[in-house]
Amino acid sequence: MTTKDILSIVETESGVSANEMAQVARFASTTVTNAKQVAVMLMLLEGYRVVSVAKAIGISVYKVLYANERGLHKLAYPVGFPGYDPKFKTLYLACNRRIEDAEEDGPEYWKPRFWIDDECIINIVSSVTGIPVTEIKGSSRDTLVLEARNIAISFIIKFNPARALKLIGAPFGKDYSTVIHSKKRVALKLEQNRQFKELYWTVTQQFINMERQTA
Repeated sequence: MTTKDILSIVETESGVSANEMAQVARFASTTVTNAKQVAVMLMLLEGYRVVSVAKAIGISVYKVLYANERGLHKLAYPVGFPGYDPKFKTLYLACNRRIEDAEEDGPEYWKPRFWIDDECIINIVSSVTGIPVTEIKGSSRDTLVLEARNIAISFIIKFNPARALKLIGAPFGKDYSTVIHSKKRVALKLEQNRQFKELYWTVTQQFINMERQTA
């Protein structure tokens, strides 16, 4: 899914053009602001870097980070809370569905449409794999522990696409090179190992169930 495809989807669902999204924030209407925030969030979820998102929309890196933060807050606000915007959530979900319809099925393609913290992710991986949290976050090189750790890192990346790699590895005491290696290992095993793919799907399903509860 290219950035142009995402912009096209957001434009179709919101009626806001890419040029309007690039407007200076103080001159933009709520409709334009919502469309910009949704576009930013979806591009980051698709794995695009902040710089690439900024270039695609025509805004600064700072504005990308700010739009993503504001959008995450809007999704988290409960009904009746100051700042709650039902139109934003409706637009976000509609665009998500359009993207999901255009992508292949499978756990490796699933992308979260909500946010949870690192500890929750690690706890879920621990629950599914049976590997204690202390071992996942430790330095053990046991095959099963490494597998669980790599899965946890993979999902933290999914939930935090704009986060620096060294911060992704922080909960495990790992540097950015280890995070890159973990990501590659997961991608390779998803292609080559059916048992691993089934395990990864089981973890994914836990997050999908959480997502349905928050929708």
